[in-house]
Amino acid sequence: MTYTLAAGGQDIYCEYQPAPRRLRKVLLSDDVGAESALFLAERIAEIKGRSGGRIRINEAQEFFGPVEGSDAPLYFGALDGDPWFNRFKC
Repeated sequence: MTYTLAAGGQDIYCEYQPAPRRLRKVLLSDDVGAESALFLAERIAEIKGRSGGRIRINEAQEFFGPVEGSDAPLYFGALDGDPWFNRFKC
C-alpha cells in the first residue's frame, strides 16, 4: 500500500478517489492523534528526508520507499507497534 510522508515530516496520509473528480485525503493524525502520527512520521523522515514523498508499507508492516540520491528504495524500518490507520481507508 502506498502512503505519503507529508512535506516537513509531520504527518502521513493517503489519498483516494471515492467518486469521479473528487479526491479525498486521509491523515494519520486524524485517526491516531497528532502526537502519535508525528512520532512515526519523524522516525521515517530521519531516513527519507523532510521533503516528504511516497512511502510503502507491506503485509509484514515494514516501511520502504524512494530516497533522493538513491536508485533503489530504502528500508525505513518496521511499524513495531506504533499506531497506524485503525481501519482501511484508502
